[in-house]
Amino acid sequence: MAGNLNNAAAPVTRSVAKLQSLNGLFAIYKKQGPTSADVLNALKEALLIEAGVPTSNSRKRKKQLLKMGHGGTLDSAASGVLVIGVGNGTKMLSTMLTGSKKYVAVGELGKATDTLDATGTVIMEKEFVHISRLDMEEKLKAFTGDIMQVPPLLGTAELLPPQEEGF
Repeated sequence: MAGNLNNAAAPVTRSVAKLQSLNGLFAIYKKQGPTSADVLNALKEALLIEAGVPTSNSRKRKKQLLKMGHGGTLDSAASGVLVIGVGNGTKMLSTMLTGSKKYVAVGELGKATDTLDATGTVIMEKEFVHISRLDMEEKLKAFTGDIMQVPPLLGTAELLPPQEEGF
């Protein structure tokens, strides 16, 4: 019986060795809904299953059979290109992502939410007929060039007084 187990384990070992020999970067389209980590974990689990490796919990921090990472988080509400590094490719992620990026945004004028994004509850509504296209284009210029992005902290909306201008 032990001979049968060893014979069955040999193809799995070869498959794991092939997975571990993968090195590089590739891009994957992340749709709205899952987080970047969800996409990465699903991809890693699918590759391990394909290699015949039983997966316990790919999120646990332990010695991983397959080294993978992503180069920058996309919110679960966002869709876009997620760069994935495999093996030694994970070391290249930071240098590969230093280039320029382009974002497309859709907004709704006159509403504010408790999370400062579309997923929150509307906490304020105001008229916006006084805002012209030229006003919008002028404000959008502040989002061009080198920007240090600071994500909003959830739950801080009730600590801050309502904004009267720039709405």
